[in-house]
Amino acid sequence: MKRKLLAVLYMGAALCGTASAQVKVLPIKGAGSAVPAKLYAESADRILPTNVTYRAVGDELARRAFLENVPETSGEARPPHFIATESVLTGAEILAYNTNHAKQFGALIQVPVAGLAIALPFNKPGGTLDLSVPQLCRLFSGKIEYWGDLDPARSGVVRVVYRAEKSGTTELLTRFLSTACSSLDTAGSNLVGGSFKTTRDFASLFSALPTNFVAATSEQAQYDRVMATGGAIGYSGPDIAVPLSDPTRVAKVRGYSPDDASVRATLDSIAPPTGSAAERPDNWVPTFSSPPVGYPIVGTTNLIFSQCYAELWEAMSLRVFLIPHYARRNDAAVSAHRFVPLAPAWAEAIRSRFAVAGVPTGLNNPSTCAGIGRP
Repeated sequence: MKRKLLAVLYMGAALCGTASAQVKVLPIKGAGSAVPAKLYAESADRILPTNVTYRAVGDELARRAFLENVPETSGEARPPHFIATESVLTGAEILAYNTNHAKQFGALIQVPVAGLAIALPFNKPGGTLDLSVPQLCRLFSGKIEYWGDLDPARSGVVRVVYRAEKSGTTELLTRFLSTACSSLDTAGSNLVGGSFKTTRDFASLFSALPTNFVAATSEQAQYDRVMATGGAIGYSGPDIAVPLSDPTRVAKVRGYSPDDASVRATLDSIAPPTGSAAERPDNWVPTFSSPPVGYPIVGTTNLIFSQCYAELWEAMSLRVFLIPHYARRNDAAVSAHRFVPLAPAWAEAIRSRFAVAGVPTGLNNPSTCAGIGRP
């Protein structure tokens, strides 16, 4: 289907006049978080077109590459055409893009691709693990050092495995903790200021890291460290080896597993922006702090790209992904990788505003993007 759509779009370009003579079928590339890497490109049911590659270089390298328009790592010839992350661009990052690149590259666009729950895989025999919110707060603040404080049937030191580098999964976890945790839960901890804050940098939360905390670099390394370390617990995206519904290996929170239907209900609780609110890129990624019911650590994996590309084929290759995805043709693959497909209202809002070229805000709109584009 993607190959047929690609062929149709390129054929359409060939009939559009002199500019069409420059159309080429060449690869474009994305970079970013490892969380959606299998869904995007590392599985048989990948959702990116075959001429689009994706490198899981991590959140920080990808953001810098896109926002500064530089290659994501040494040895790469050019910057990524788009990036993926579970975090939201800050106001300062959006301002910097608008100041430095908007006149040349067009508007910055950040939109959700799929919803997700942050899972809490652990490695400690003893049956079901069901954690309360106060237990989570004390665990990740370092106030809990022993399994017996999480479950009387277990004993020994609990090893908390955290991301050493900046990551979107850390941002989703800490957004929840910063809202859900009371001062009573964190009093006496080494948290800076005595409380959690929303951040991509887990270690920055602490004046001194608790002695039972263990660092791991990358999504896969964090999961592997948990599975290889007796008594360990960590946090990760949903596309992991163990079933999310197995509470003997992935913790429940207040009675809910991360694949519970309540995750969908939380994701659907925020509508896409309209009117003047739709003009702001920060409004196009919904954030969830502490849902009152259901599994509570919820967010989205997001796509960030520019509105305008200098080469027509680059925009067309990106559109070959955007149009079917936001027409919900990838929902089966999204679900198979344990993400949550976007609600119809979100999918249509993104498709009609950004994916098509016939509106002023659309990807490579001929009028808006005349004479400009990301090189």
